[in-house]
Amino acid sequence: MSIAAAGVCFLFTLFHSCDLFRDPFSRESEGSFQYGNYYREADDLRAVIQHFSGENRVVSAILGHRKGGIVVLLYASKYQDIHIVVNVSGRYDLKRGIAERLGEDFMEIIKKDGHIDVKNKTGGVEYRVTEEALMDSLRTDMHEACLKIDKECLVLTVHGSADEINSVEDALEFAKVIPNHQLHIIGANHGYTSHQTELASTVVKFIKSALVQDKVEAVNTNLKFSPATNEIQVTAEIYQQCKPLQLDLASDLI
Repeated sequence: MSIAAAGVCFLFTLFHSCDLFRDPFSRESEGSFQYGNYYREADDLRAVIQHFSGENRVVSAILGHRKGGIVVLLYASKYQDIHIVVNVSGRYDLKRGIAERLGEDFMEIIKKDGHIDVKNKTGGVEYRVTEEALMDSLRTDMHEACLKIDKECLVLTVHGSADEINSVEDALEFAKVIPNHQLHIIGANHGYTSHQTELASTVVKFIKSALVQDKVEAVNTNLKFSPATNEIQVTAEIYQQCKPLQLDLASDLI
């Protein structure tokens, strides 16, 4: 049975560096790119999750790519109500690479003009970096945030060894500080251009395994021993939760 068939809801914040909607459910929201604002986007993600909760949909996992990877980790650090998190190619050291993107004299320019326009190869403005957004980025400490992620939260970091945007060293640093962490390195570039299937397979395998682990732990905490029959009893509620994931209660609890 597929994960979807088990009635499980996931949020995939798969964006390079895209501002989540100020009102996630308003069609008028443009969702334009904004530099920095990591914690604000984590709060936006919180609003989305609360919306689904209000619709009786349980969000079991969150996944983000690049900036999205940073956001889902910050979410896990701040809110601690989602226990399956996937970080794809997120940056660990947010100070690294700023000079390459904004220029060596970026601080002087932004203090003078209040912003820096980052241009694409054709000379058009790709996005604007304000002084406020830059300071927000420089203040965001991923090391401290990751130390606050709950030990019960299962985190997978996937990174490409040929990533031309964020060094694979970022993934190695995440592996050092996140308490309950798995690391998977793929021989891919930043966009996983030739490795989409491997990326998808890795993520799905991790999420399915994490869901099974959660269910088994739920069963273990809800087992009841009957002295009269010398048997371990499982509540009907927990049994129903296990059925969609095809847990074998006789073998998976050993």
